[in-house]
Amino acid sequence: MAHYLDALEMAEGSGEDSRRIWREKSAPNYLVGGVPCSINMNEVAAINSDRLNLVSRLIGQADEFINEVYIPDLLAVASFYKDWAKYGGGLHNYLCYGEFPTNGYNHPESFKYARGALLNRDLSTVYPVNPRDSQEIKEYIAHSWYNYKDGDSVGLHPWAGETNIAYSGPKPPFESLEGYDKYSFLKTPRWKDNAMEVDRWQGCWCRMRQATRM
Repeated sequence: MAHYLDALEMAEGSGEDSRRIWREKSAPNYLVGGVPCSINMNEVAAINSDRLNLVSRLIGQADEFINEVYIPDLLAVASFYKDWAKYGGGLHNYLCYGEFPTNGYNHPESFKYARGALLNRDLSTVYPVNPRDSQEIKEYIAHSWYNYKDGDSVGLHPWAGETNIAYSGPKPPFESLEGYDKYSFLKTPRWKDNAMEVDRWQGCWCRMRQATRM
């Protein structure tokens, strides 16, 4: 319980410090539609050395808490619930496009979070990912309000994709789309025809598995 309260306190403190950092910017540049945040080491209202030091301190505190409190607690408690590992997991397929370049976006091999894919919860194999390969990344429209000239069963790479709207749902307003094969303006992306989960956590898994092989 003590560590749980510590975690809440840390989360609250980190959030408050973050608000202090960005308080002069109602629309910072890390949000879509935002404006540039000026960086000036000597300007009080800008992102200055004091605030960058604050960010560094927050990261250090979070890293220390995770390694010295969170992970040990997790391992201690999880040992009593090993049978729960079969629950959850979503699709069991995880994909990371890669992020945080250390040598520019044109060098994906330098990404802090490397590109990779995990299939069927198998952590022993990280598959390489090439977003430019038209046979790897495809978008399908079997359940979308679009038409492809070669039919609904064809998958197309986003660069070769077609956006021919073909709404076939009920006339608005309506209460339900039940019974309609097509029900969305979103296309269905696949990696090598596998449904994948994509998020920061998937990137962490891929990064950890690749790091253990180095």
